[in-house]
Amino acid sequence: MLVYRIAHPAYAQDLSGYGSLLVSGRWHFKCNRVLYVAENSSLALLEYLAHTEGLKRRLPYHMISIEAPEDSIYTLKRIPANWKSKPLASRKLGTNWISEGKTLLMKVPSVLNEDNSNYLINPAHFLFSKVKVIKTKEITFDQRLW
Repeated sequence: MLVYRIAHPAYAQDLSGYGSLLVSGRWHFKCNRVLYVAENSSLALLEYLAHTEGLKRRLPYHMISIEAPEDSIYTLKRIPANWKSKPLASRKLGTNWISEGKTLLMKVPSVLNEDNSNYLINPAHFLFSKVKVIKTKEITFDQRLW
């Protein structure tokens, strides 16, 4: 399956999840290595815009297409009702999933567009070596976005 993320060119090939060690995200507590990706390039762009400010959008960035196996995905069945406004609940779910290490990917809803999904990739999973960057493409941002 193809998944997408946006990153500075210096990190376009980095799938280590290093940034997740430094800060908590929607689905993990910091100090837990995980890689966030989107199911399509439009959602990757929307997620990026939600997490950056105008000046950072002027830097060169790349849309990264990543190939990941489809045979090791956990899909959340139940999500706490307050998961959007209280990220503690979703962070616990994601961090537990990382710790268990049973699947390579976890499918989660996007806060920004629940009709689309994001995926977490666990770099410690034994199938992680099958996750590959297959394409990078420089992107620009239309100034109407800010």
